[in-house]
Amino acid sequence: MRLDLRNEAAVRALSEALAARSLTLLRSFDLRLALTAHEECACPYHGTAHCTCQYVILLVYGDAGEPPAVLSAHSFAAQTDIRFVQTAEWQASADLQESVNAALLEISLVGHDSLIG
Repeated sequence: MRLDLRNEAAVRALSEALAARSLTLLRSFDLRLALTAHEECACPYHGTAHCTCQYVILLVYGDAGEPPAVLSAHSFAAQTDIRFVQTAEWQASADLQESVNAALLEISLVGHDSLIG
């Protein structure tokens, strides 16, 4: 799903929408943080090391003992694409996926003026 929000605002909105559903969001990987030691990495979108792109991996936990849903959140400019990361061996339960999709839909339908920062 594409959200018209920068990455941090999208992740914050998703975290709040998931918390309202008694789900927990954990950031597992953060590109900006990982690149702090690699100042010379060129962005494929901007062509320089000075880019505004962000890529994070998010884990969404529901019931205890249930595997988390894994999401990627990639932003370029003022939009963030959020996708499930799944393989044949790794999938979140249908209930957890449904809850995450409901949270994403809620965010996409709500005005974002107060979230953009």
